[in-house]
Amino acid sequence: MNRDTGHLDRHLVQRALELGRGTDPAALSELVQLLARSLAEVRAAAAAAIGQLAGFGLDEQAAVCALAPVALHDPQPETRQSALHALKAFGAAARNLLPDLDLLVRSENAAANVRQAARATAVSIREAVRHSEQEAVHRCARCCRPASREEHMSSRLVFDRTFCPDCFDDVFRERRDPDPEAERGAQRL
Repeated sequence: MNRDTGHLDRHLVQRALELGRGTDPAALSELVQLLARSLAEVRAAAAAAIGQLAGFGLDEQAAVCALAPVALHDPQPETRQSALHALKAFGAAARNLLPDLDLLVRSENAAANVRQAARATAVSIREAVRHSEQEAVHRCARCCRPASREEHMSSRLVFDRTFCPDCFDDVFRERRDPDPEAERGAQRL
């Protein structure tokens, strides 16, 4: 590495760190460009900065899509570790990466620190997914009233839809008992 390149690389690392300390979600586009740089330190700093911007209105899916290739395939273990750590900040938005993270945890070709970071990231994402599902507001498919998590789960098991207790009982009776008008017409024949 020549002197000019070394100066530029240090400048890019500093720029990534500066962007990560900010609160501007528009910085994501510049950080994504930095993730593509050849120097591992620049990629690691950019990945960490993206994680630091989580919660400031950043497009979570775009951030996860930018971090995923670095976390899963970067040739430098420390850079992968930085991207994996950053993915934790996006929680449930990174749920689609869970199968890849599970493979990485079991990979004998990955460095031990990468496997450990992948395991911690997968645990964190699973916890965020569980938490988001518990916090979700479920509504009755019939009357739109809020349904508790338990009402949601039990009615989904029976009907594959969410129903409040009143509508659950009505739908159950309707499906169990034939239409009274149709039955009277059939008896007359």
